Amino acid sequence: MDRITAIINASLELLEPPVRLSSADWSEQNITLTSSVSSRTGRLRLYPWQRAACDFADSPDVSSLVLMWPSQALGKTLVLQSILGHSIVQNPAPSLILQPTVDMSESFAKTKFFPVINATPELKGLIKLEADNRLQGQGANSVLTTRFPGGFCVIGSAGSEASLRSFSCKLLLFDEVSLYDPSAGTGGDPITLALRRSETFADSKSIYASTPAINPGCRISMEYEDSSKHRWTCTCPNCALPWVFAWADVRWDKSVGKDGKTVHEVRGTWMQCPHCQSRYNDKARVQMALSGSFVAERPEITHKIGLHASALITPLPARKGFGGSKMAEFADEFLKSSKRGSFYMRGFKNTILAEAYEVEEEKDIPIETLLNRRETYPTFEETGEPILHERAGLITAAIDIQQSRLEMEIVAHGANNETWGLLYHVERGNPDLPATWENLKQLLLKQYRHPSGRLLTVYLVFVDCAYKPDAAYRFARRGGLYNVMCTRGTSGYAPAGQMSVSKSVGNNERMLLIRVDGVKNSLYDLLQVEQPGSGYQHFPLNHELGYDEYYFSTLLSEKVKLNASGRPTWVKKASQSRNEGWDLRVYNMAACEFANPNWAAVEKTHAQAVANPWNEPKGGTVREYTIKAPAPNAPISLLDMPKPQPRRQPKSGFVSSLFEN
Repeated sequence: MDRITAIINASLELLEPPVRLSSADWSEQNITLTSSVSSRTGRLRLYPWQRAACDFADSPDVSSLVLMWPSQALGKTLVLQSILGHSIVQNPAPSLILQPTVDMSESFAKTKFFPVINATPELKGLIKLEADNRLQGQGANSVLTTRFPGGFCVIGSAGSEASLRSFSCKLLLFDEVSLYDPSAGTGGDPITLALRRSETFADSKSIYASTPAINPGCRISMEYEDSSKHRWTCTCPNCALPWVFAWADVRWDKSVGKDGKTVHEVRGTWMQCPHCQSRYNDKARVQMALSGSFVAERPEITHKIGLHASALITPLPARKGFGGSKMAEFADEFLKSSKRGSFYMRGFKNTILAEAYEVEEEKDIPIETLLNRRETYPTFEETGEPILHERAGLITAAIDIQQSRLEMEIVAHGANNETWGLLYHVERGNPDLPATWENLKQLLLKQYRHPSGRLLTVYLVFVDCAYKPDAAYRFARRGGLYNVMCTRGTSGYAPAGQMSVSKSVGNNERMLLIRVDGVKNSLYDLLQVEQPGSGYQHFPLNHELGYDEYYFSTLLSEKVKLNASGRPTWVKKASQSRNEGWDLRVYNMAACEFANPNWAAVEKTHAQAVANPWNEPKGGTVREYTIKAPAPNAPISLLDMPKPQPRRQPKSGFVSSLFEN
């Protein structure tokens, strides 16, 4: 009888409904993190701000949740994974995860979504992968559908209309919304299109998560401004007053060095309470952060919860070299960003402070300012050719194709965005004829003398192929130079911390796309640097190098202006003005960014003596260096040009590659 009773009781237990858990509790009990997903491996343990976000998402009163968090530091992606995993198991429904691009959708699926599923048994047994056959011929390979009992999850791209049609969704997860294109193809705003797909569900939820970008026009900032505006708030142990960590609270000592310059002692960085002026080290900062909570600025708004927190509350360890202080690491990054210009300061504000970078309409730089700053470059006596500055270590070139001419600029680059214009050249002729390109080819093969005794050549050439692309392709493929890349500029800003240059879609390994707005912002700031050194733009007075008044009129031909939607955009000052000088310098800056030189290694190479400086030219100027010991001749280029890799062609896109794993 007892055995029969035990069997009956065991059978009845199988009929009991599963225990209902919150998203946070379910995640901590079921999700296991692997090394491919997180530096914290093992069973998931949510930080207080992650748990708070999950609890808000569970609330039946909340229809929208906005996470305006920094990049990597607080784990916003884990929050999305926790909410989605909990939904799949305990509240299955149609879901959509929208990434900015097809490549980011593929990366999210491969590196974040499926590793968590494979490491979580409760999820792995429910998920089924398939391509959406209904969308064949409509970008189906950009849409990945995972099915489970009671629902499905689509991982799509905000730039693809195929990701936003033919299905309804209850749960919408918008990841990195600040990087979304304004329109999904020709269909309009991707978020608006996706929200239309949730109208059949009265209890639908939309989660917006992103690091901020450029303002005006930053989408996550706009969503946050329409929300309850919660901020992570700590309490000062000394005065017991609420404290929202801000960059103004980060302090460090300064002193004056022997050379009269300011020395920043960042290793001793501390946090200072704005109320009682109490100082706290990095360990105390983390303890305060972990005991904080979200406090609403607009508590009357309960349906749309916005959560903002910066990396100043992160408990993650510091990188080596900062004495274990994350504050010291942030202070060092702030000082470097301040020195390097707006493009880097934008990255600091976006990825650490979780604040949008404000762009305003710029004041014009007078042409006379740049004309008067020109300097006479030293030249080699025998040929009259310019000698490179000792801080120059990389040479790039950019070519712009016009109807009846080619325009080219060659630029030398140093560390921290310091540049030297070496040549601005206009070649008259038909760009479709190979003979027009021949003189440019000879100029690109030229060797430039460096004070170290080495000879440098042009490392990388960017050719703008927006006009007459066939001529650009011919020169890149059959022009006899190995380092020529075709490029095309597109409006917009690269994600903070990522390159402005990216590979094009397709098989052309020598075609690159450049998001030019961020590069233009940085260039405009650099042109206003007044002291030689970091960020300074040098221009030659040597008349044969081509930097005359016409060049500077084309260099200063554009300005940033807010368009009708409030977004900053670069436009010509006059519709008929020439802007080749501006475009060429933008492409040269992008080429240097793409080359990504190791400046410490370049400086070390320059410091090494050479046995046969400048190949012992006859006559010439006196060289200001000392040969300490014999050494082999340095190669012509300091860097090895990366060989283009053929693009792998999967049989059916990234969906098939997931099946293979």
